[in-house]
Amino acid sequence: MLLPVVATLEEIQSWSCKDSSSNAFLLLCGIRQSSFIISLLCAEKLLSYTLPISKILQSTDLDISEALNNVDSVISVLQNIRTNVENEFKIIFNEACEIADALEITIAMPRLTKNQTKRCNVPSENEEEYYKRAIFIPWLDSFINSISERFLKHKDVIKSFKCLLPTGHIPNQTEKSQYSKLLEFYKNDIPQNGVNAAAAEFDLWYQKFAHQNHSLPHNAIDALNLCNDTLFQTIFILLKIFSTLPVSTSTTERSFSSLRRIKTYLRNTMSQNRLNGLAMLHIHREIDVQTSEVLSILGKKGPRRLNFVV
Repeated sequence: MLLPVVATLEEIQSWSCKDSSSNAFLLLCGIRQSSFIISLLCAEKLLSYTLPISKILQSTDLDISEALNNVDSVISVLQNIRTNVENEFKIIFNEACEIADALEITIAMPRLTKNQTKRCNVPSENEEEYYKRAIFIPWLDSFINSISERFLKHKDVIKSFKCLLPTGHIPNQTEKSQYSKLLEFYKNDIPQNGVNAAAAEFDLWYQKFAHQNHSLPHNAIDALNLCNDTLFQTIFILLKIFSTLPVSTSTTERSFSSLRRIKTYLRNTMSQNRLNGLAMLHIHREIDVQTSEVLSILGKKGPRRLNFVV
């Protein structure tokens, strides 16, 4: 898309309108900079690995353990790129040279001095080495650190939730250790029945799936549906926490967007019940609402002179 954008800006630059032509000229000057082309290709390279996971994180049925597994895979690939940075950046630099030839410019590095404080002044012998050290490596390191800090800050605690998904055998020492971490971390949210009672409940939870014809739960929602809140009080609360831990803010942002579309200034006086109902209808459009059932429910509410029940 870069070449068509440049061609369009060159066309706008020839217009008689001074504002449009001057803005197009400024944009062209920025696009033709070597640092811009290198940065653009680096962004395309790195963001292509996070594009699939950004779509997955916006789904409504993703639990946090699956999200962490996906993030782990992305970080592993990025770390492999960091290890093999010489070959990876050579591909990017060759592509940048091809784009520069198409734009009739050359990839050049800025003048280097011994004492430089206003811009990057990394020591290098050629253009490829300069942009690798000045742009690609710092960007890649910052990219990996940002993803790790955003998602893997509580990785140990989150991965401990996997012990709540029975595997069909008696719990091993690792699973018991993970369960103990959960009890310690969420001690203010679970009933204080004692350590022995909580451990016994955990053993009974695994025993339930070891000798009965229950299908093993694959995620937190499946396990929560199979959990008896009277028999497994602690397990049930932990599974509720596991099921409701937010992976991202996409659901909340979608709710705010729906409310902005529904409650306009013309509907500012609607009641809370009506607003909630319209919001649920707007968000869950896949649910088929039968008109006859709605009329029957409304017809039975309160005394009416006419009979609307079908």
